[in-house]
Amino acid sequence: RAALPYSQEWMVNMVFQGVLDPLYVFKENFDGDFLDRTYGGSSGGNLYRAIDPDPPGDQPMGDLTYLGPASNPTAMANYRLVYDKRSNGEEADWSDIIELCRAFDPVQTPNVDFPARMRELIDPDEWARFFAVQACLSNADGGIWTNTGEDFLLYHVPADSPRLDAGKWILLPWDIGETFANTQERLFRPDVPSIRRFLTHPAFAPLY
Repeated sequence: RAALPYSQEWMVNMVFQGVLDPLYVFKENFDGDFLDRTYGGSSGGNLYRAIDPDPPGDQPMGDLTYLGPASNPTAMANYRLVYDKRSNGEEADWSDIIELCRAFDPVQTPNVDFPARMRELIDPDEWARFFAVQACLSNADGGIWTNTGEDFLLYHVPADSPRLDAGKWILLPWDIGETFANTQERLFRPDVPSIRRFLTHPAFAPLY
């Protein structure tokens, strides 16, 4: 109802050795079929799932932090580690996600240039709505809407798409199993630096 893309889910009853367990759902996978259903003729773009490596610690996360240029072998290995490519994997090209991460970096993109750069790369209304919906759902799971770089996907709409968001990045929720879990959740929840920079910027805060 918020006009955001999502995976379809159905309640499932599972029977294990004659014992019924109703606490399961069948969830649509985020893959080429999902892109075809959601984007139709614009399903040829790059789809990434952001990952928080296990165990956590000093390892990078898929939280849109700029890790360095593609020419840096260590940075490139980390991008591959934390952004699982779900489409067009045979191209082995992470340059578009690196460009997005670079745009969120305060050193690479000063505040004076930040709003214009964001509007080039993302649909600010869709992004603000994504985080507002997660707040309304009180999604307490660790993810890009709370405090870690995981449990979300990014889709890069092809530049030649007839859609209004052609060439832009779209956010997708991966896991919404911990919704309505905390009645005391604060309304401005995201702690991830890149997301806080976006949501607190005067150009975008009113959208949220």
